[in-house]
Amino acid sequence: KALARHELRMDLPSWLGEARRLLTPAGSLCLVYPIDQEGRLHQEARAAGLHPVRKQYATDRPGGDNKLLLLELRARPGRLRLLPELAIETEQGKFSLDGYR
Repeated sequence: KALARHELRMDLPSWLGEARRLLTPAGSLCLVYPIDQEGRLHQEARAAGLHPVRKQYATDRPGGDNKLLLLELRARPGRLRLLPELAIETEQGKFSLDGYR
């Protein structure tokens, strides 16, 4: 977790650049990223030649604060689809089945 969360071995621009290099023309890359880093992620993705095609926010509970960004990136630009918000937990504090889909 620490390697992924704190960029200990590879920073985000390098990682996205390598992912772009490995993507086939029709391939896509899916990421789960902290919401407070959304701007940085979009900026670095553009710099690497990757384009968002699907985006969804995950909240801690229904109606709660956005915690995570779920993002699909492709090498070819496409229309961005914004999916409905996804709650990680139910109002009773149990993990939501929607969070596993």
